Amino acid sequence: MEKKIIAVALVLVLMVTVFVGCTNYDTTTINGNEYVLVTDDEGNTVIDSNNMIAVYETKENGKIEKDDNGEPVTKKVFISEALVGDGFIMTSLYKLTIPDESWTISSKGKFEKDENGECCIDIVEAYELDTDDTLETYIAILEKSDDTFIEALENEGYTIDYSKTTVVLTSGSISCVRRRAEIKNSDGELVDYADRLFFEYEGMVYAIEHLCTNGTGYDESFDFVSYLNSNFEILA
Repeated sequence: MEKKIIAVALVLVLMVTVFVGCTNYDTTTINGNEYVLVTDDEGNTVIDSNNMIAVYETKENGKIEKDDNGEPVTKKVFISEALVGDGFIMTSLYKLTIPDESWTISSKGKFEKDENGECCIDIVEAYELDTDDTLETYIAILEKSDDTFIEALENEGYTIDYSKTTVVLTSGSISCVRRRAEIKNSDGELVDYADRLFFEYEGMVYAIEHLCTNGTGYDESFDFVSYLNSNFEILA
């Protein structure tokens, strides 16, 4: 399921900086309306568990409203599932920062290495668990489906290097099931690469993906788990 992105034209959130008095404020445009963002002591925007983002009330001239005590007046505005900012993607659950300037952020909230989006990093809602289901239940479903797929590829001369491990990400000590696969043709050339970390939160299985379709953009030196430990943050 694709993340919904709030934005002008319903697909892109534009983050800019404005100056009010002697203070710098980030602004964002939500459904055609511009808001001045409230940030915490570390400069992060403030989103609650109901996907409500904190913003300042502003006057017609763009200046921030103040109460009788001279304090800025704030309110909350509903956002959709993912907020795309300058170099990051954020929801009420997590924040993911782009690897470096060689990557771009697409209008769908993916980090992309190439103009066709064949090499990308993304976070998706993979599966909603039933009451008695667990993360391992979902992984078992995937593996059963993969067995048939792998057998068909091997019959066509492809080689599949598949591994499954348990990884604990440092942010929030999240336990993930990592499924990594390299598919090579009979000449030993990489034709597909997928590295996915699955974790469960409140009945939903999320997948953090690093995909290189047709081998595009594959970099053997890129350590996906180390990248996530430095750039993935659980906010909930």
